[in-house]
Amino acid sequence: MTTKPSKVIATAGATPDSVVVTHNDFPDFRADGDSIENAAANLVQSLTRELTEVEDESVRETLRRAITDVRDFLERPTVG
Repeated sequence: MTTKPSKVIATAGATPDSVVVTHNDFPDFRADGDSIENAAANLVQSLTRELTEVEDESVRETLRRAITDVRDFLERPTVG
């Protein structure tokens, strides 16, 4: 079985206690949080808000897939 690479990226934030989460399809949307879970939840909120602003259905569908990707990222098993 192969694992699909994630389009969701978590990196260190501006402070030692912060995390930034982004999605490869929407790199301009960056969400901060004090944990990966909080940052990812903030990204879901930002992407969901954008859904209400976009009129192009193909962009809306890409946003929906990105939201699903971030939610799947949150449900991934942890290593260690």
